[in-house]
Amino acid sequence: MIDPIRSPYFNPPATTEDVDILIPIRGRPEKVQGVSRAFSATSHGGCKLRFVPDSDDWESISAVRDAGHVPMVWEVDEWGRGTYAKKINYAAGVSTDYRVGSEWVLLAADDVTPGERWLDYAMGMLRWFPSAKVIGTNDLTNPRVICGVHSTHSLVSMGYAKQGLATWDGVKEICHEGYGHNFVDDELVTVAKQRGVFVHSPLSVISHQHPIGGTIPMDDTYRLGQSTYREDEALFLSRLRAHS
Repeated sequence: MIDPIRSPYFNPPATTEDVDILIPIRGRPEKVQGVSRAFSATSHGGCKLRFVPDSDDWESISAVRDAGHVPMVWEVDEWGRGTYAKKINYAAGVSTDYRVGSEWVLLAADDVTPGERWLDYAMGMLRWFPSAKVIGTNDLTNPRVICGVHSTHSLVSMGYAKQGLATWDGVKEICHEGYGHNFVDDELVTVAKQRGVFVHSPLSVISHQHPIGGTIPMDDTYRLGQSTYREDEALFLSRLRAHS
């Protein structure tokens, strides 16, 4: 039998599974057309792209509409603009049951590029690991991801999240909202590993263009995300200690 984790000959059938592709966006309207075309070219028609701009980011809202999508606008109020975690939970509607219609969602971003058959390779893992609820993709950038022990952009089962199992809090969410930006993925993957429901799909490529990898320059959005790194790291480590 072919080992889907290691074999380059793993060739799963085309999937019919619908996936909602969640794309938080901030201040990068020029990214919308490219990421929209890339996912449209590599996903079947049942998959939905859900861009989440801030309500005061008019250029991004306009770019999402020009690309043929309905923006899922995060309303900026006294609590400020939406973080990545908050926008993911909002777009999925995991606590309200009124947004996504698919069983699976992809935690994407405006700086990723999907590879050919990324969804087939990811969903194909369920043949060998039918209990998987978090399927890690390969971002071709993070060493831990490339080694198969982590994932920056995962597919997550909505049923799993709605049972309150995706974070350590036991509430209906995909991402813990206490993080400013970083370590959202670490908690998601760590919890899934603890529950025995994480699997990595090395051939499912969602490549990540990021200044850390030296592929694109730093901008204000990346600087904002990095500004809370130490606080986010401390929060993750304290939560990990409490749940290990």
